[in-house]
Amino acid sequence: MTESNSPPIQAPGASAAAIQAHYDIGNEFYGLWLDETLTYSAALWEGPDDTRELSAAQRLKIAWHMAAAEVAKASSVLEIGCGWGATLRACAALPGVIRAVGLTLSRAQAQYLASDSNPKIDVRVENWQQHIPATPYDLIISIGAFEHFTKPTDDAGARSEEHTSELQSQSTISYAVFCLKKK
Repeated sequence: MTESNSPPIQAPGASAAAIQAHYDIGNEFYGLWLDETLTYSAALWEGPDDTRELSAAQRLKIAWHMAAAEVAKASSVLEIGCGWGATLRACAALPGVIRAVGLTLSRAQAQYLASDSNPKIDVRVENWQQHIPATPYDLIISIGAFEHFTKPTDDAGARSEEHTSELQSQSTISYAVFCLKKK
């Protein structure tokens, strides 16, 4: 686990203090009501007759996003807002992925993920706007985090355009949907 020593950027959306006040109250609390992956975003069921458990629906959602992002073609992945690491672990489990870096502002989430000791995974307590990679990523993915990076007064176009431009200036990527990838 790495913590950024850079002064915090006064950015719109969630501050480090706000994220830590929300998520650093104890992983045990979240374990009471989230599934065992500790995934804190909407799950995916295949329809009203789908009776799979929450953890299976979370894994289905993660697999869907990873397939859409073509993570299997990447060797180096950045996840912004990695939480407790379910998506990061799934990325690192792919044979072609040799480096999976996760950014979170929650120390509790980072400690939880760092305890896994997966050599492919590097979790950092760092704002995505301050992150400067040693080498470019093949792919950047973020599930359920970007809504925290805008101001309430931003319209939808400004929200996505402003933050996509910020990422494009720091990466070698070609487009943004739920992921950003190299050309």
